[in-house]
Amino acid sequence: MKYFMGIDVGTQAVKAGIFDERGDLISMSQKSYPTAYREDGFASQSPGDWWTALQKIVQESVKKSGLKRKQIVSLCVDGTAPTVLMVDNQGEPIGDAMLWCDRRATTQAEKIQSLADDEILKYSGGTILPSWILPKVLWLKENDHRYTDSYKILDCAEWITFRLTREFTASRSTLIRKANYLSHIEGWPDGFLKRINLEDFLGEKLPKKILGPGKYVGDLTADTAKKIGLKKGTSVIQGGIDSYVGLIGMGVHQDGQVGILMGSSIPIEAASHDLIFSKNLLGPYLDLIYPDMCFLTGVVSSGGSLARWVIDNSPMSWMYHNAAYDTFERKAFEIAPGSDNLLCLPYWNGVKAPIKDSSARGVFFGLSLRHKTEHLLKSVYEGIAYATRQCLDELDNIDYKTKEIVISGGGAKSLLFRQIMADVLGYELSLAFDESSLLGGAILASVGIGEHESIQDGIINMTIPKKKIEPDMGNHDIYSHFYESYKKIYPALKDVMHA
Repeated sequence: MKYFMGIDVGTQAVKAGIFDERGDLISMSQKSYPTAYREDGFASQSPGDWWTALQKIVQESVKKSGLKRKQIVSLCVDGTAPTVLMVDNQGEPIGDAMLWCDRRATTQAEKIQSLADDEILKYSGGTILPSWILPKVLWLKENDHRYTDSYKILDCAEWITFRLTREFTASRSTLIRKANYLSHIEGWPDGFLKRINLEDFLGEKLPKKILGPGKYVGDLTADTAKKIGLKKGTSVIQGGIDSYVGLIGMGVHQDGQVGILMGSSIPIEAASHDLIFSKNLLGPYLDLIYPDMCFLTGVVSSGGSLARWVIDNSPMSWMYHNAAYDTFERKAFEIAPGSDNLLCLPYWNGVKAPIKDSSARGVFFGLSLRHKTEHLLKSVYEGIAYATRQCLDELDNIDYKTKEIVISGGGAKSLLFRQIMADVLGYELSLAFDESSLLGGAILASVGIGEHESIQDGIINMTIPKKKIEPDMGNHDIYSHFYESYKKIYPALKDVMHA
């Protein structure tokens, strides 16, 4: 039997998982690393932290599995995106990486949007966000003197792939989703990059080899194989953005399927063979994963990271040590829907869709002396679910026919969070394998060596039937009342947020 490894370089940790040909998880390891928030809008990580953690967990995963190194025939890397870093001609990082949630490029995003072709805006939901690749690259060009000396600009997963193979590549799906790359012309409209003063990005900084998910990149070098505990020559396969690799592991590949990956942020991805346009959602992103299929996207920018923020900053968390999260979740279970009239607007990291405001900030509305940490936690879960419901409402408004909602990710492990999501949305939810990005990576790794003819074929052979989460329609009615109040908060406070 052949075995495949998925590596997921996430916001809070890097994970490695080994899967067999049936998609069964054999072993998994993970290791966390810090994020630096130097000032408002800035978020960065050290690539060295990723690499140190990755070496350790790959070795651990192989050891746990009990397999021989030669049995692991291929691997695939996905990562947060766009997490952008400059490198020299040896691939060594120049400074830290700008994390996906970094918003320092607001001015650059506004400039690019003002100069963008209608076709660029048509395929991005009419907006350019400061978190995306082109604004970040322009910020570096205008504010970091080292930009001139940089050889390439890589995304997180692309840099890890380089370290494994010594091959500079760019992810086609990442460019489509995060850099306004148009698949139907395989690039950008003539003159666009020149107008925004990034002509050198295409000519010099972007790797020449642009590969779609599941394509062969190269072989693991002898030196790197020794460091991470795998066999020299192991095939390395192109991955991409963690959330979209996660959709593969979730089995989202048919019309009407909506994938919700409940991670540090929460993308809501609607699959369709028809091009669907919406001024309030992002996309449609054509050929992002599967040929002739597009995804229309909503995003809740602060997801699991916001729940963790509540726990970490609770004055009571020290009492429970490592059990703080479970303790507060148990307490939150006892609180009625609506968190004792407490509403959370989960905009700690701005909001991307259907409201598009990178400068928006989070709100707890209705606080009183009776509210405790468990109220805040449940209110956060409810607020994230309300924001998700707004995205589904937008899909309804454009006559998208939702046939199945599939959830996965760390947040989906929480019995409380996933039940709140079902109750607020009023939909039956299909619970996929919780480490879907790792499984998606393993599927791509299998496709890249010809084990399966297509990504869809890999999904059919390596994913399993999903558990169903039924909504409590009584709770749904209660939540619908609070949802109407929730929708009024941002319009009422918008001017204050931007004062």
